[in-house]
Amino acid sequence: QWLKEKYNGDIELLNRKWKDNYKSFAEPCLFFHEPYVNVNLPMADRLLPHPDYYFRYADSMEFIGWYGAEIVSAIKESIREAGIEVPLYVNGWSPLFQDFRRLSGIVDMVGVDISPYGEYMQGERITEDEWLYIIDIAKLTNADTGYLWSAELQSGIPPSKQCYLPPGHFKYFPLVLMAYGLKGWNWYMLVNRDSRYNSPVDEWGRKNEYY
Repeated sequence: QWLKEKYNGDIELLNRKWKDNYKSFAEPCLFFHEPYVNVNLPMADRLLPHPDYYFRYADSMEFIGWYGAEIVSAIKESIREAGIEVPLYVNGWSPLFQDFRRLSGIVDMVGVDISPYGEYMQGERITEDEWLYIIDIAKLTNADTGYLWSAELQSGIPPSKQCYLPPGHFKYFPLVLMAYGLKGWNWYMLVNRDSRYNSPVDEWGRKNEYY
């Protein structure tokens, strides 16, 4: 339905853009390209799929941003209907996808999640792709929301990400992000809990090397 509205019901126009031969708008489906790829490629080639899929990819990313904003809008409406009038905040779920300008027109403040998991920095999966988080900051800047903040800036490691990050990393990373324009953040998680380890404060309130 979203594609049909975007292309004014012209399936041939969609086929020319997507380099395909669909018979109706009931056939196309979301295209996702994983951005964590070969860092030996030029930056644009890391971020984009094969040229045959450029428009399909762009439409898919636009749809995800639109759909996410629709969900946030529906949740906001239910909160307001319940009589809750506090300011509302939303944090972006992944680099590249969210439409910050659209979201900032729905809620009072929009932030991003920034979690530089160690598996992307060591071992076989090293990618050097922390630039993805800098893209989020650039997108927030271009959206002219009036603020740049991270709703979740990683300071602990989930059990699913078994790795070691030296304590200096958690000092260096926010300094880099501030250099790119980040104004503030919420540490996630400052204190260990069942889903985190190596947070600056353990479950018993004791400071550790990450503090």
